[in-house]
Amino acid sequence: MCWLLWLAAWPLCAQTPVQNPAPTDETIKINTDLVVLDVQVIRKKGGAVVSALRREDFQLFEDGVKQEIALFNQDRLPLSVLLLLDLSASVKPVIEEIRNGALQTLQYLKPEDEVAVVTFADTAQMLQPFTRDRRVVVDQIGQMLQRTRVGVGTELHKALYEAAPLMNQASNPLSRRVIIAVTDNVASMYRFTNPTIEEVNSRLLDYSTVACGLVVGGETTKMLKRFTRARNDIYNNQVRVDDFADPTGGEVMEADARDVNQKLAELINHLRVRYSIGYTPSNATLDGRFRRVKLELNDDILKREGAVVVRTRQGYYARTREKKN
Repeated sequence: MCWLLWLAAWPLCAQTPVQNPAPTDETIKINTDLVVLDVQVIRKKGGAVVSALRREDFQLFEDGVKQEIALFNQDRLPLSVLLLLDLSASVKPVIEEIRNGALQTLQYLKPEDEVAVVTFADTAQMLQPFTRDRRVVVDQIGQMLQRTRVGVGTELHKALYEAAPLMNQASNPLSRRVIIAVTDNVASMYRFTNPTIEEVNSRLLDYSTVACGLVVGGETTKMLKRFTRARNDIYNNQVRVDDFADPTGGEVMEADARDVNQKLAELINHLRVRYSIGYTPSNATLDGRFRRVKLELNDDILKREGAVVVRTRQGYYARTREKKN
């Protein structure tokens, strides 16, 4: 069974809000057994995005076996973005800045892209289900700031674990799914409790979700990080958003209150110019095992572009869709 998705050849927009796309006759067929990778290529020096690559510039391997790339496009599939907002005391002032500039920042998304909002500290809570109405998102963030209670802890791993299944509430089953965690990156977890970092990443991969991070800082955050580094507690592990971004192919940026909206817009723009690369695995057995994926550029492209980093998820679990509940 195949899904048919009519897509538009939308121009990339780096610095101005996007306009309504003009329809074309391009049709992309996506089979239900197609593994689709969300891919970013950046230069090591300077971090510039490499955005003019072709299908033949890539080589794709699954468990060491070369695969045929069946789907290749850039900025064709819509985005479903879940904003995961840290409500710990050190981050709340920055969330206010995001509220103040969110409407302008979210205009960098396309009209068919959708956004959901989940807040977290010691617990996670859905604040706004997926919507294409940017003003509703801004209003919900504003209402969140009116609450007097903030969380005691910052349990980032639990928040991501609980947020991953919410991606299935996206209106388009073929959208590119991304969680952007806005956090101070000061988080910890009990060493002997669940979920573990590995279990969180397994769930993110199961729901084909890329975890990204906007790490905000300030004097309070710096003090907390120094305090955390000084602790020698064998029952606690430090947790960073990088622990989840790296395995899922996400990006982590740093910001402070003065440029948080600029960095969020930059992160969204980077999501816009990612590649979607899909293939039907030569190993069709659904045994539940982890299949390791390796994506790289051809040698001649590396000579042309120089040293680059290819970001994508490190693999997937060969499970049927029914096992993702």
